[in-house]
Amino acid sequence: MKWIVLEDKQTPETFIAVIGIPDFRKHSAEQQPCSCFKNKQEAMAHALALKRELKVNEIRVFTPEGY
Repeated sequence: MKWIVLEDKQTPETFIAVIGIPDFRKHSAEQQPCSCFKNKQEAMAHALALKRELKVNEIRVFTPEGY
């Protein structure tokens, strides 16, 4: 799986989105400012740093059903 952390600082979101998808799939989130990681631990560490930096309330993890 690949893990995408959205980094759109222009949008006043109340959460950091972390999206896990199979390596072979493309996600529309990849067209926005983001970082991609090969494992969930690295993605979550980056999301936590962004959470502190941007002062948002939470991190939300999204995965397709069955993963």
